Amino acid sequence: MSVVRHDDDPPSPPLKDRRITTVALLIMLVLFFGNGIWGSVTRADVSSPNTVIGVPNYDFYIYYVAGSDWTSGLSPYVNHPDRPGARRFPTGGDGKMDGFLYPPTFLPVYGLLSHLPYSTARLLWLDLNLTAYVAAIIAAAFFVRRRWSEFLTAAVVLTIGAFAFTYSIQQGQIDLLAPSLLVLAFVLYGRGRDWPTAALLAIAVLAKPTSAMVVVALVAYHRDLRLLGKTAAIGAVLVAASFALVGLGLYRDYVTAVLPAAAAPDPNWNNLSPLRYLSSVPSLARAVSLAGYLLVATLCYFAGRRSTMLPAAARRVPIQTERSAILLFAVLCALIFSPDVWAMTIVWVLLPFALVITAAPPRGRPWAPVLVGAGAVLVSFVPDIGWFHSPGGFAAVGLAYSAVAVALLYLPLGFDELQTAEATTGED
Repeated sequence: MSVVRHDDDPPSPPLKDRRITTVALLIMLVLFFGNGIWGSVTRADVSSPNTVIGVPNYDFYIYYVAGSDWTSGLSPYVNHPDRPGARRFPTGGDGKMDGFLYPPTFLPVYGLLSHLPYSTARLLWLDLNLTAYVAAIIAAAFFVRRRWSEFLTAAVVLTIGAFAFTYSIQQGQIDLLAPSLLVLAFVLYGRGRDWPTAALLAIAVLAKPTSAMVVVALVAYHRDLRLLGKTAAIGAVLVAASFALVGLGLYRDYVTAVLPAAAAPDPNWNNLSPLRYLSSVPSLARAVSLAGYLLVATLCYFAGRRSTMLPAAARRVPIQTERSAILLFAVLCALIFSPDVWAMTIVWVLLPFALVITAAPPRGRPWAPVLVGAGAVLVSFVPDIGWFHSPGGFAAVGLAYSAVAVALLYLPLGFDELQTAEATTGED
C-alpha cells in the first residue's frame, strides 16, 4: 500500500536532527528524574545513616577505616576495637563482609581520604566514582558513533531504572569505578593506545580483582598476549611503587590470608552468587569458580579465532557488535562465577548491556536485542511481593539467562558460521 503524500506535508527530518531531538528528550528525562522522585530518593539514600555503623555509606566506611588503620600503623585487614585511635569495622553483619578485602595497593588513597572529615571524604569518593561512570558513558558513545543517541538513551534508562545503581552509591562501593575503567579500556583498545588501555585494566584489577576475569576474557578473544604483558607490567610497577608506602608485609598478608578468604563464598542470603550454596565446602566452590573462569576464557578464545576465519559475506554479526557482546559476556560470567555477588555489583553489566542492545543486530536475528534486553530487565528487577523481597531480585537468574543468550545469539561459537565460510571460500 502506497502512502499518499500531500504537497504541504513537511519532509521527514534528517537522521542527525532526529538524533538531536532524541538526546534533547533524554536530557529532559534526566533533569526530570534528577530533580524529581528519583533524585530525591537517591540523595536520601546517599546521606541516610546506616543502622549498623551510624553513618552513611557502609562500604566506603570500611575503606575509610582501612585507610585510617593503615596511617596509624595498624593492619587494615584486622579489626582493632581496643587499640587507641583505631576505628572498628562494622559488627552488625555476619561472614566476611565486614572487613577490608582488597589489595593494599591503593591504601595510600584511602589513607588520604581518612585524613578528611568523613562527610567530606565520602562525597569526594562519590564524585570520583560518578565521574568515572559518566566518562565511560561518553567514551562509549563515541565508540558506537552512528548509534550514539540510542546508546546514550539505553545507558541512562538502565542506570535510572536499575536498583543496583542507587544501591551502589548508597553503599559507597567501588563497583562504579572498576567497571567504568574496564569500559574505558575497552573503548581505547585497538586505537593505537595500548599502554593507556593496559594502565586502565591494571588499575581496575588492583582496585577490584574480579576485573581480572574480564581482562583474561578480552585477551583470549583478541589473542593479544602483548596486551596481557603490558597490563601485567603496569600492574607490577604499581605494586612495586606501593611497596615503598605500604610495605611487603601487607601484600604477604593479603595473598596468604585475605585472598583465600575472599575467594570463598559468603553464606549470607544477600549473596546472589550460586556458589553461595557451596559455602560449607569452600575448596569445592573455589574449584568450580576457577573451572568456570577457564571455560569462559576458552570460549572467548575460540570465538575470537573463529571470528577471524569468517569472510564478510559469511559474518552474521558485525565485528563491532561482536566485540561489545564479548565484553558483556565476559562481565556476566565474571559475576556468575564470582564467589560473592551483592546487589550493587549488578552495575557492572549496565553499560555493556547498553552497548549490545543498541548495536547492529545479527543478520537474520533482528529480535536478538529484545531477548538480551529481557535479560537486562531480569538483572535489574527488584520485586517486593509479599514474602519475596530481595535487593537482588531475579538478578542471579538474569545473569545466567543473559550469558546464554549472548553466547548463542552474538558469538561465533557454533559451526554454522564456519560451514558458511568454507562454502563461500570454496565458491571463490
